[in-house]
Amino acid sequence: MTARRLLVIGCNGFIGRHVIIAAARGGMEVHGFDRAAPSRQSALAGFHAGSLADPASLERVFAAVRPERVISLAAHAGAGSGPGLSAERDIDAAFAVNVEGFRSLVATCRAHGVSRLVWASSTTVLGQQADHASGLVDEAAPRFPAGIYGLTKSLAEEIGTFAHRHWGLEVVAVRPTLVLGPGHSYGGLLDPLKALFEACRPAAPATLTIGWGRHRFDIVHVGDVAEACVALAAAPPGLRPLYHVNGGTTDIGAIAALARAARPELDLTVRDEAPPVVFPLVAAERIAADIGFRARYGADETIRRCIEHARNREECYG
Repeated sequence: MTARRLLVIGCNGFIGRHVIIAAARGGMEVHGFDRAAPSRQSALAGFHAGSLADPASLERVFAAVRPERVISLAAHAGAGSGPGLSAERDIDAAFAVNVEGFRSLVATCRAHGVSRLVWASSTTVLGQQADHASGLVDEAAPRFPAGIYGLTKSLAEEIGTFAHRHWGLEVVAVRPTLVLGPGHSYGGLLDPLKALFEACRPAAPATLTIGWGRHRFDIVHVGDVAEACVALAAAPPGLRPLYHVNGGTTDIGAIAALARAARPELDLTVRDEAPPVVFPLVAAERIAADIGFRARYGADETIRRCIEHARNREECYG
């Protein structure tokens, strides 16, 4: 790759902090843009405060940094809640950032001669498993967003695909599956997994009861998502507008077995609870075919690392 100056939008978020590290390791000059600076900025060449909802702040950072490529992990998120719940609580804010802010970002990239924008969409755009006839869903599958967050990401995908095809700007969406790893708040649906990982700490109470369904689901380690984003940003021209990123498929039985192996004295009970949503399982071969990227960690290793991160109270991988 000849482009070395990278701007990371949403650099202080869960995935963004890992992207900074991965890009810096790859030799890029990494600049960050977010509402607040990361607590650890050693890998950043510079930080700029702002929001996708503020086009003037976008213009300032692009003029100052003059990025060659951009990675955006930005999404509306309220204090103490993830993007899904935040979108349901404040629809106007979700559209302002996830749709109109994304449109502004695409326009700013175009105006400043950026050659590629890699951005984080979501498999929530696919809706529920029951919405799809196929067992494995690939990037060509129709979208059936069931929530506001998925709807905003689906609309952003339409904007990005249009720009990709008609405006000469490679806008490349990354759809990761359920992202796990250090730095995740595990709010809402993932609270039971957070409790399970933390129960593997030696000093934690040895008895735990959680509720989870028997369905199988896809997971990916945040480090792999970060590496995929950087690999796509660094790839030669000719990418397609959408890629799935997945580590593997698991279920609560496999996760519980790994937790018991990590802490044999753990007395774990898993109540069978119907999940509010069962996401489709996805195929992620396109990114391997196009740029040779495959996730480093499969499902079991992702869970082992999450358990180890919890035991070590790690904030970021490295």
